[in-house]
Amino acid sequence: MDTHHTTTSCSLCLTKTYRVLPCAVIILIIGGYVPLNTAQTDAPSRPSPILPLDIDWSTDLGAPPIHEPAYDDTQVYIPLRNGTLAAVALTTGAVRWSIIHTTNQSPVVGNEAVIIASDRRLIAFRLTDGARLWTQELSAEISAPLVWQAGWLVAGLVDGTIVALRGSDGQPLWQLQIGGPLLIRPSIADNQLFIPIADGRVTVLDLGTGTLQWEYALGGSPREILVLDALFVGSTDNYFYRLSRDDGMVEWKWRTGGDIIGAARVDENNVYFVSLDNYIRALDRQSGVQQWRQPLNGRPTAGPVTVADLLLVAGVAEEVRLFDAGTGFDAGRYLGPSELGAIPYAVPGLPDIGPRLILLTGDGRLIGLRRGIGPAQFNLASPRRPLIPVQKFLEPVQPGSPIPTVPTS
Repeated sequence: MDTHHTTTSCSLCLTKTYRVLPCAVIILIIGGYVPLNTAQTDAPSRPSPILPLDIDWSTDLGAPPIHEPAYDDTQVYIPLRNGTLAAVALTTGAVRWSIIHTTNQSPVVGNEAVIIASDRRLIAFRLTDGARLWTQELSAEISAPLVWQAGWLVAGLVDGTIVALRGSDGQPLWQLQIGGPLLIRPSIADNQLFIPIADGRVTVLDLGTGTLQWEYALGGSPREILVLDALFVGSTDNYFYRLSRDDGMVEWKWRTGGDIIGAARVDENNVYFVSLDNYIRALDRQSGVQQWRQPLNGRPTAGPVTVADLLLVAGVAEEVRLFDAGTGFDAGRYLGPSELGAIPYAVPGLPDIGPRLILLTGDGRLIGLRRGIGPAQFNLASPRRPLIPVQKFLEPVQPGSPIPTVPTS
């Protein structure tokens, strides 16, 4: 079912119905001022769980990042354009160790090691000091971001081969020729491997054996697959899909004005994603009906990040924007020192002491942001909604009477 067309038709019907209703506005006044923009008077008024933010520490890495970093509980591992892999402490921003080794994909962390892809080799380094643990040579160059999960390490090769390895030592367990370009990170759930192939296929294999379970072809190249009770995946055909986990059949799809970017995020009710028409959208997980959408100021470069009950979105810009997941209302923004070079990282639990959000800029600065002191800040690019006085709280001034003054203390 193409939910987009169904919902559009319903929206037109509702619009026609509302035109014949009498205009009435009921304003509940709490205090002496109301927002001028009454369309957003239902916006959440609770304190933001993450804003305001202040800089806790800032580290100059000496070179810009070349791929997305990997995180664990205490450190971030950043591949830099000058061929360095740097391990930086999350609490202080101190560089714990660095090694000179080129990487052609984002690293992954697992089994007390950080693993990189270097041409056709997989190399594991010890987390504590960067010492080399093992190296595994593959049959072709690694072309897709690595996956490490529950002891499994999976690599996609430029010749269309998918390889499953033992995560502890890199020993190959099986490999399969998929027959298509592998560019996007696969996903692992339960005992299944879900592979987005650039020719449009979504392929599902048994993780233990590599046996093909099913395949389904979309109208464009699939993005990273989010696996739950169903598969949620965007595509370069401008559609976002919910696919059956049993056989890949389309349960619903929603059309956007641009390619879907990155992986989606979900909560109990909705699925959230961004697209190159510069919108973030929320769809009902079960029906695919759009719950809300909001425009973005810049072009997104990755999917949204969930922070408490907020969605954090960044792109080709200096700012990070937050949206209320339930309503889509603007929940604030943080303006960084320069254009971002990676997806912002929210520290699990949002600690009250130490950094809560980690930013990596395109010019090679790593910044830890802690909870700020004082009211939330804003700038002219995002002004607060103007306030207007409510008539019943104004005292009329008789002609000739002196204008009352406001006491200063």
